[in-house]
Amino acid sequence: MNQVLPPRLHRYTSIPVLFDMLQNNRLFLSNPENWTDKTDVHFLKEYAKGKEVRALCFFKNDETNLIWERYAEKGCKITFNTELLLKSINKNSFEYDNVIYEEQKNFKYETHKNKLLALKQLRYENEQEFRIVWTGEKEKKEGTFIKVNPKSIERIIISGDIPENLAKSLIKAIHTITSNTFDKKVFYSWLYNNKVWKNQTSNHRR
Repeated sequence: MNQVLPPRLHRYTSIPVLFDMLQNNRLFLSNPENWTDKTDVHFLKEYAKGKEVRALCFFKNDETNLIWERYAEKGCKITFNTELLLKSINKNSFEYDNVIYEEQKNFKYETHKNKLLALKQLRYENEQEFRIVWTGEKEKKEGTFIKVNPKSIERIIISGDIPENLAKSLIKAIHTITSNTFDKKVFYSWLYNNKVWKNQTSNHRR
């Protein structure tokens, strides 16, 4: 393992993925073949050594507009307690680690060959990523998932790209799915429409 585990992990994703997680207590690991960063894909294939590989990525840093725009436009951010989330993982089938970032000029295969599970180019360093990876001979028919303990979910933030009235309906649906056990855990992001800042400006004009 590269570093100390962070206390919290943030997953930016779509609303359908959120609802599937809440209803089935699971998160899906995707095929990295479809990722934009083909260097990253190559490293994971090398790590898998001919086996199938699936991955699930989180961020250690809190929200920024760039992460929202790239990974969860009109979606959500789910914050997990790292310890509780990882307790549900079968360590015989899955591995996880903090991603480390390296300059191209410093990359040497012999030095980094045991770190390919979680190695990226230095230009991605601001993401501060954490990764869970599965490798195996054959993926399950329904896909590869990790179990999610509902107690590991600390907070759900609905994207500010979603109109506030629709976000309120989504939040109501979340409380219905979770039988109102997520009180004070579900919120709407004011990143794009900060009412505190706007109100101060309006009050100043009076």
